[in-house]
Amino acid sequence: MSRPPKPRNPVAKAVRRMPAKVVPDKRRKLMEQVQDDEPESPLADMMPVHPLMASAWVGSVRYALTRDDVMATFREETGNQWRPGRTPIDAMIDQTTGAALDFIRAFAKWHNENIWGEVDGKPEDITD
Repeated sequence: MSRPPKPRNPVAKAVRRMPAKVVPDKRRKLMEQVQDDEPESPLADMMPVHPLMASAWVGSVRYALTRDDVMATFREETGNQWRPGRTPIDAMIDQTTGAALDFIRAFAKWHNENIWGEVDGKPEDITD
């Protein structure tokens, strides 16, 4: 006696036939949506436009913020003596008043003038 044929699953067949482009297209749409939802950086107008120069600029700013001699020179030249709060309540006050944002914008402006270099008030960038 022979066995009856196995039933075939039409859904599994359809899934196997789906083009491979479905996943990358969906991923691309999600990435575009995420990029559209991201807020603009508060330093966007102070950084270079070219992506490679922008990443180098961010690295330069981050490194300069860790250097005691650079920070001492910045504080001496600008008179900006702000330091991050040591307690959670201080951090909340700084966030509410915008003190940290004011500090980083002032530091980025000073960094562009004294470390990175400026052309016509904008950071130097790659020329096309």
